[in-house]
Amino acid sequence: MIQFNEEHDIFPVLNMYIAGELMTRGFALLRTEPNKKDERLNVFIFKNTPEFVDAMNEVIKQRRKSREKR
Repeated sequence: MIQFNEEHDIFPVLNMYIAGELMTRGFALLRTEPNKKDERLNVFIFKNTPEFVDAMNEVIKQRRKSREKR
């Protein structure tokens, strides 16, 4: 479970599926950046809020459940 950390203004998301789910839930994408470890991939940058972190945990939980059913 991810915890909210008020020391950081932004929250990077590495997974495109999770970023898309968060955007459908109304969280605005601030920008994208190239992934420094693999430039073929992007990092999706969101504003860090307690609501965002709660939604992120929910999306991750749902994703894990759907993968377990396979």
